[in-house]
Amino acid sequence: MQYRAFLAHKRTTEDRKIDQLVAGATLLLRDKGVDLARVIAGRDDYKARSAALGGWQGWARDVATGEDEYGHPSFHEIIVPNEGVGRATAGIVQSALDVDKAVYFWRKGELVSVKAIKAIDQEDWKEGWKLIF
Repeated sequence: MQYRAFLAHKRTTEDRKIDQLVAGATLLLRDKGVDLARVIAGRDDYKARSAALGGWQGWARDVATGEDEYGHPSFHEIIVPNEGVGRATAGIVQSALDVDKAVYFWRKGELVSVKAIKAIDQEDWKEGWKLIF
């Protein structure tokens, strides 16, 4: 079975940067000993699966808690490259934490375990939440 990690990048991140993040995160997972790792960018997963999952809410729920027909998780972990996140990413992170799914902040070449997410400014839909380590 392939190990799948979800890269929860910002919606405004440029395509080239997203591709670099995916490549870098894949190397980080391999360094952790996860040989069959596949990192999927939020951009790509949303395009591929959101319509079949009923749109944004169904897709976000499936990223965090979904399973395939064999009972394997849609994603084994969530990787967040930004400490400050928007409302949508905060929801994905919180839902993943609620089911004890691993969530990591990618900081300077290492994956740091996220323990919680905290609302700083709920009016700021782009960066109103912070990851807690």
